[in-house]
Amino acid sequence: MSRTQLEIAYTYANNELLIDCLENANDKYIEIEYKSGKGYFKIKLYNLICKFSLIDYKKVVSMLIDDLNGKEKAEKLHSIFVAMVDDLNHTKKVYSYDKKVLSGVSDAFTRLNKLNDILIDNFNVSRLDIETQIKLEKAIAYKMIKRDQLAIDYNAKAFNKFGLTWIVSADAKIKGLKHIIVPCCGLPCASFNGSFKEAIEIVDLELKTRVEKILENKTFPDFINLLKVNGIDKVPA
Repeated sequence: MSRTQLEIAYTYANNELLIDCLENANDKYIEIEYKSGKGYFKIKLYNLICKFSLIDYKKVVSMLIDDLNGKEKAEKLHSIFVAMVDDLNHTKKVYSYDKKVLSGVSDAFTRLNKLNDILIDNFNVSRLDIETQIKLEKAIAYKMIKRDQLAIDYNAKAFNKFGLTWIVSADAKIKGLKHIIVPCCGLPCASFNGSFKEAIEIVDLELKTRVEKILENKTFPDFINLLKVNGIDKVPA
């Protein structure tokens, strides 16, 4: 099974070569004492950071509050998150051409932010230096098929990037194929095989500039008329 970008970043943060080493290492635990030292247990850091659900992670952090050295241990967790972010930022630069890697980095950033936010709520550690994550939202895709046919996808996704709205729609016939639709013309500007999230990385400055140049010099009356024929008065963003 291939490792996620989160696991790879954790490997880096702990200066180990293989994730298997981390899973078997005796010194890669967080130890927690509670009820004035009457209760004690330890958890593998790898599991806590990479595998635990957020609900279970919150339970562990709540126990840290009762630990006399809880603040110090929370800061240790935070320092690992910071190192992981550094590694993920490096990965983004090295693999800027690989949309799947970038999508994995984005997922890792999302989880680390959630884990660290829970620490912030309880121990007031610093926020992680991560760019604001772009989120997908449910949307409707109006797609122009030829000049006289409108296809409507009610299960599409939308996101905002570079000040523009982009719609991601699954191909009706080919499994796994997605199209990035420009809402104001109902036409795709890119197609790819992968998850909806990968569209966020595919929309880069080059694609954005190319789309803007086309929109500057061209209008799409056929699309607008097609919308009106189908009872849609407002042109999508």
